[in-house]
Amino acid sequence: MKLRPLIFFIFILAFSSKFFYSQNKNLSKESVNVKDFGAKGDGVTDDTQAFQKAANTRKPILVQNTKNSYLISGRVRLYNSIIGIGNPIIKMTSLINNFIQPKDYKYGKHSIFHIGNYQSNTPLIIEGLILDGSWNGKNKGSEFEAAVYIASSKNIIVRNNIIKNTLGDAILVYWYNSSYEKEIKNYCENILIENNALINPYRCNVAVVSGKDITIKNNKIEKYNDYVVPIDLEMDNWDRDGQLMQNVNIIGNDIYSSKTKYSISVLGVRNGVNNIKINNNIIRGNEKNGGFGINLEATYGPIKNIIVNENRIDADTFVRIAGIRKNYNIVVAANKTNTDVKDKNRALVNGSYIEALKVYDNISTVSQNYYSNIILGKEVNDVQIYSNNLKSSRWSSLHFVEDITNLSVSNNILESDDVPVKFELKGDDVAKNIFFSNNNVIGKYKNKGLLTKNRKIINLKME
Repeated sequence: MKLRPLIFFIFILAFSSKFFYSQNKNLSKESVNVKDFGAKGDGVTDDTQAFQKAANTRKPILVQNTKNSYLISGRVRLYNSIIGIGNPIIKMTSLINNFIQPKDYKYGKHSIFHIGNYQSNTPLIIEGLILDGSWNGKNKGSEFEAAVYIASSKNIIVRNNIIKNTLGDAILVYWYNSSYEKEIKNYCENILIENNALINPYRCNVAVVSGKDITIKNNKIEKYNDYVVPIDLEMDNWDRDGQLMQNVNIIGNDIYSSKTKYSISVLGVRNGVNNIKINNNIIRGNEKNGGFGINLEATYGPIKNIIVNENRIDADTFVRIAGIRKNYNIVVAANKTNTDVKDKNRALVNGSYIEALKVYDNISTVSQNYYSNIILGKEVNDVQIYSNNLKSSRWSSLHFVEDITNLSVSNNILESDDVPVKFELKGDDVAKNIFFSNNNVIGKYKNKGLLTKNRKIINLKME
C-alpha cells in the first residue's frame, strides 16, 4: 500500500467526520454512545454485544476514538446511523482467519455491520469509521463476510470511512437478508458509497448484486489478489426474475488492481442491466495479455445504455464487450491511458454481440503483434467510430473479424504500420453498409489506401 496517499486520506477522513458532527448538532441529542452500553474499545474486550445493544435502541450511534480497537466477533445489525468521532477502529477478531463456512450457511454472520430491510426515507449513514475485517490474506473459508452488508434496503450512505482486510467484500449491496426476517424487496435502492478508502478485500471492494440508483463515487480502491474484481455488478440468481441492475453511477474512483482480469465488471442479469455510467475514473488495472479495465458481459441477460466516458485506464484493453444476450446502446468516449509507457498495450475496444455502439474522442496505442486498437467480432450492428486517435505499430488500427452491418468510420487519425483497416471475414460472414469518411492515415500505408479489397464487403462507400 502507498503510505502517503493513505495518510492524506486519513487526514481528510478526520476533518470530514468532525465537520459532519459539527453540522449535525442535534445528533448528540438524539444519539446514543456505544460506551454507555459497555463497549470498552481497549483492543482486548469483545464489544459485539455492546454495539448490538446500542443499535437495538433504534437511535443513531456515536463511536469515539479510544486509541485502541473496538473488537467485534460477529455482525452487528444496524437500524440507524453510526458515526465515528475521531476515526475509531472497529475490528473483527483474528478468529475470522479460522472460520470455515459450514454447509447451508446463512451469509454474513461475520460481517461487521448488517443493514436489512431498512425502508425509511431518512438516510442511514455510516461515516468516519475505520473498519478492519482482520483477514490475513490466506484464509479462503468464506467470501461472504463483508464489512458492510446491505440487504433489501434504501437510502443508505457509506462515506468517509477506511474499510480494509475483509474476508469477503468491503461493501456488499445485496437482496438476501441472511438469517434475519425475509427480505422486503429483491433489490436495494438509493445507495451512496462515497469518499471511502476500500483496501485489500478477499473478494470485491464493492459488490452490487441487485440494486437501482446506486452511486459509487470518489473512492480510493486497492485490491491486491486476483479473485473476482474491485467493482462488480453481478446478480447471483441466474434463472429467476426479480433482481435489478439499474441507474448505477461509477464516478471519480481511483482503482488499483493489477492482478484481476477486470477492474470493473458488469454482468447482464435476467431482467436486464440498464443505464450504467462509468465516468472519470482512474484505473490502474491488469496490463498483461487479456487484462481489461472494464468488462460488459451480457451472458445471462441484456445490457443496455452504458456510458464509459473520460476514464484514464492502464490495462491491456480498455473495454471488453461480449455476451450472447447482447449489449445495446454502448458509448465509449474520451478515454485515454493514465500513464504513457513505451511498448505497453492500450487497446481500446474488443467487442461482439452489440446493437448500437459509439466510439469517439479516445486515444489508444498498441505495440504488440496482432493487436488492433479496436477489434469487433460476431453479431455487431450500427457502429459509429469517429474522432479517435488510434496508433497500432505492428497491426491494423481497426480489425473486423466476423459479420458487421451499418458501420461508419470518420474523422479518425489512424496510424498503422500495416493496413489501417482489416476485414477478416470467414465462411458466411459479410460486412454490409460500410462508410468511411475524412480519416487521416499516417504511416507507411498512407499512400496505399485505407483498407484492402474484400469481396464480402457489401455496399462500401468511401469519401
